Amino acid sequence: MNLAKTLNNTGNYKVKAVPKKYEDRFRILFETSKDAIGITTAGGKVISVNNAWLSLFGYTCEEIDSVDLKKMYASDCDRENLMALLGKHGYVKDYKMKLLKKDGELIDCLLTSSVRHSDNGSGTIFQTIIHDITEQKKTTDALRRREAILEAVANSSELLLWSSSWHEHIRIILDYLGCAAQVSRVSIFKNHRNEDETLLYSRGYEWVASGIKYRPENPDFQNVSYTNAGFERWPRILRNAKVIAGHTRDFPLSEQDVLISQDIKSILVIPIFVGNDWWGFIEFDECEHEREWFSAEIDALKTAAWTLGAAIQNMMMKKALGERDEIYRAMFEKNRTIKLLVNPETGAIVDANPAASEYYGYPPDILKNMKINDIAVNFSKEIYHDFKILDSEHNMFFDTQHRMADGTIRDVEINSCPIKVRDRTLVFSIIHDITDRKKAEEALRTSEERLRQIIDLVPHSIFVRNRNGKYILVNKAAAHSVGLSVEETTGLCLYDVNKDKADVDRILSIDQEVIQTGKPHFTPNATHRYPDGSLHIYQSSKIPFYLTDSGEPAVLGVSVDITEQLKTEEALRTYEEKYRDLVENTNDISFVIDTTGIFTYISMFVEKLYGYKPAELIGTEFTRYIYQEDIHRISTVFQKLLLGYDQSADCRVVTKSGDIRWIRISAQIINKAGKTIGLRGVAIDITKRKIAEETLLDSKKDFNNISEMASDPMFIIRPDGRIIDVNHAGLDLLGYTKTEAINLDVSSLYVNPEDSITIIESVGKNYIKKKCTVNIKTKTGEIISRHIAATALRSKDSSIAGYLIFLFNCID
Repeated sequence: MNLAKTLNNTGNYKVKAVPKKYEDRFRILFETSKDAIGITTAGGKVISVNNAWLSLFGYTCEEIDSVDLKKMYASDCDRENLMALLGKHGYVKDYKMKLLKKDGELIDCLLTSSVRHSDNGSGTIFQTIIHDITEQKKTTDALRRREAILEAVANSSELLLWSSSWHEHIRIILDYLGCAAQVSRVSIFKNHRNEDETLLYSRGYEWVASGIKYRPENPDFQNVSYTNAGFERWPRILRNAKVIAGHTRDFPLSEQDVLISQDIKSILVIPIFVGNDWWGFIEFDECEHEREWFSAEIDALKTAAWTLGAAIQNMMMKKALGERDEIYRAMFEKNRTIKLLVNPETGAIVDANPAASEYYGYPPDILKNMKINDIAVNFSKEIYHDFKILDSEHNMFFDTQHRMADGTIRDVEINSCPIKVRDRTLVFSIIHDITDRKKAEEALRTSEERLRQIIDLVPHSIFVRNRNGKYILVNKAAAHSVGLSVEETTGLCLYDVNKDKADVDRILSIDQEVIQTGKPHFTPNATHRYPDGSLHIYQSSKIPFYLTDSGEPAVLGVSVDITEQLKTEEALRTYEEKYRDLVENTNDISFVIDTTGIFTYISMFVEKLYGYKPAELIGTEFTRYIYQEDIHRISTVFQKLLLGYDQSADCRVVTKSGDIRWIRISAQIINKAGKTIGLRGVAIDITKRKIAEETLLDSKKDFNNISEMASDPMFIIRPDGRIIDVNHAGLDLLGYTKTEAINLDVSSLYVNPEDSITIIESVGKNYIKKKCTVNIKTKTGEIISRHIAATALRSKDSSIAGYLIFLFNCID
């Protein structure tokens, strides 16, 4: 659109005669600016706009005369505030505002506008540059949400990785996910079937945000039929690994009733798969306002659901993500966007607008006598020399760094184009400060590096492959399995690292199945031979995955090496068989006890095991021979047996020589004439079994020693008992912060302070104390029992430099 022609056609503005050199200079500025530039009247009528303006708001040149600018503001209040500021100051810089495009879409913008009055006083015009920051704002918001969710998923994955059961930390995990996703409520529902094979769901765990009402335990959330509850479509969607997301008002009427009754305004439902089976779903509710569910959030939360499904699978296996010149001059001088004119031959700054003077911190007369290399950190003559061979229709965009008057360095984005002024070419540049954007990009890189570190710390093989079998991402464990580094493996194809074509064809067919069906795939047992010739057995889980940059479908897989686990399980089975044979050949002790607990009969074998002759026991109360700490529990069992309950119990007894042995008691009531007169039972000596069980536990701990030492509480103390360091597990257990724990006297943690002295004295004798049970006080005063192991830390001269203490969960 020709600006001079437009102004003359209005009949209200007098256009001054302007030297041709300035006309050309500012015409190029107006027409080639990447930002939207508009010249409008105070009444909201468009005088002239550039192509960037038309493109941004979606209008054509033919439509522009009919545009009412007043209707482009998101609210009348926004426009009134802007007009007030322009009326008061004559200009605004980077004024944040939401504007409406032709199609009704709201966009976030930065407005830099100035007021211009005509010489004849016939009217006022506004020159405005509009910078669309919608995508920048979305990027910033998405980065923040993604960072939080990724951290939550990473923390959750770490908890699940080291837990023996997913139930153990599920409430903490739901808190991580709920806070990161910023929702009102997070719930887990599990599928199951009734006797008629009807598919039902039941709520398991739930987390609610502060101020949100907790849904109490009631039948409305237990054993509910999808069909009867109005959610008939849910199984069809969720079973195909898709999510259900949206506002309650947009859902089918049959679903709205249930969701509204729970104050749900927006909901996100993600399926949980265990292996290839749809196990249930995790539900994210927003109860305070409607919200949109973005793909970045959904993908990250899907990863959380997959991780949870993998953890559940792991547990189950163990049991069984005119003024033309003036206008242009005003646009150059009054506009708050930074602008420079540079002589590409000499690098001299020919002109600079006030905004540039303000930005760089130099007075205008000084700035206009400087050279571009005085402010450009990495000045390159080649960049400016290139403009001599370009015409005015070409722009050049590049990022660089500029130095301010105070010496600080700022990142800038430069939009430059050549301007012909008489016989010479000048370079016109618009500068945007992108320091904050660079910081955001750096934060994103940092986030990605953290994620890289996390997956490299995971001992399992993690990889992403495209549909052609090309590795897009691998962690260290996956690269190690093919005998290469992460850098060497990335970009290779399966055929490059596995020469067994049949095996590769089989693996790629599974990848294709996951990509085409969108369903996860679980392989419970697969073999892989390492480059060193060793054969490894894996459990592999694969889920559909889309590459962020291209949207290309791919496969995300995790392979867990279970070679050693299987060896251990086989050893345990062999051990259990020997243990069973031992138990089955142990002699039993028969006994009869009356209702008061007095022995009336006991078999002869009691003398061989415990040293008492039957005659010494008959007529005495059986609790006299029970270990003191077990008397109350066994007495309770005795009373239940007399009431007819089927009970058996293990307890400790004291032999005649003072030794302590374990027995298992089973008994039934003796009736006579419809009246209970006593109990008849069998006592089986299980001392050897208990020892075997403890040996079994030690064997498991020996096998899992490395894992436990990373996940269990660990303390390092000085010889005087002051804590030098403590790991995260120790802090989590005791409830202290790192600062609070350092220099804390370790004896203050024991319920019985003498325990600390006893342990340290034992360790000082080069004795490693194992499985000693101690009672520990947390910061809140809670008393917990733990097994403790300790060893001395010695310096080169063998003197004790401190102690290393580990706490393990007590085993009943």
